[in-house]
Amino acid sequence: MIDKEKVLHNFLREFKKQDKPQVLANMKVETDVGTKIISLLKKENLTYEEAYGSLQYAYDLLKYESNFLKLPD
Repeated sequence: MIDKEKVLHNFLREFKKQDKPQVLANMKVETDVGTKIISLLKKENLTYEEAYGSLQYAYDLLKYESNFLKLPD
């Protein structure tokens, strides 16, 4: 069985420490959704590693599901 640390390490490969994002600063819907996601992660009382692992899993799942669905423009 794979231990939690190895799994988190694999998920964290995509997330590097950065400053506050500026790219979406003028995109209200995207920043609102992002803020809601961060609030949910905080509410779940996750460690940073668990939160990043959850985000990586969500990203991978969304990427996989994009094969089967089309998000609205």
